[in-house]
Amino acid sequence: MLAERQGQAHGLRYALDLADGRRWFELSAARKDAAADRTPRFVALVRDITELKRREAELSELAFYDALTGLPNRRLLLDRIEQVLLRQAREPTWCALLFIDLDDFKAVNDRHGHGTGDQVLAVVAQRLRACVRETDPLGRLAGDEFVALLLDLSPDAATARRVAQRVARTLVRTLRAPLHEVPGIMPSASVGVLMFRGQHPLPALLAAADTLMYRAKGAGKGRLSLHWFGRETPGAHG
Repeated sequence: MLAERQGQAHGLRYALDLADGRRWFELSAARKDAAADRTPRFVALVRDITELKRREAELSELAFYDALTGLPNRRLLLDRIEQVLLRQAREPTWCALLFIDLDDFKAVNDRHGHGTGDQVLAVVAQRLRACVRETDPLGRLAGDEFVALLLDLSPDAATARRVAQRVARTLVRTLRAPLHEVPGIMPSASVGVLMFRGQHPLPALLAAADTLMYRAKGAGKGRLSLHWFGRETPGAHG
């Protein structure tokens, strides 16, 4: 026991399931002075820290999740993708990095106000979440830019490409639907789809996917552009 060896111990946290739900407690203990031949005695202090744990959870969510959309923010998103890339070094599989940018979003803010723009972003986030698997990292990179990583598409490159195209086309089509939550807004998004396998530097992957997204915008907006990372052949449009 730490308090017996060092004389005191502080900050042991534990949870108990009580009749009114789970409660968190913090235990501190101190050894009382006693003669060498006496059994040591201790003073223990227990306090309920359930509210503190709730506030800590809220602060953690603010640190890692976008308050507007509820999606992982840039910090958490990039960390999750980095974790995937570490696994790719050990077990390479075909993946697709999707760089998603809303078309003419500045015009929405200018014409309808930032409050409406925020509503649009919140609805877009819900639609994006519905288009990818729960295990696929998805988050808001910045402004009206979102990134999704489609994992473990297939051992076969051609099959992986078809799956990535299907998901990206579904995403583009879903985002193009009228926003009933925000009448009068018809959003669209351009998507860069970068196919890759194995571990690569994340900045290089993001830059390549970003370039593909702008290629899609240049082809007419509301479209996708697909390319294999590291290859010189032109991307496919859809």
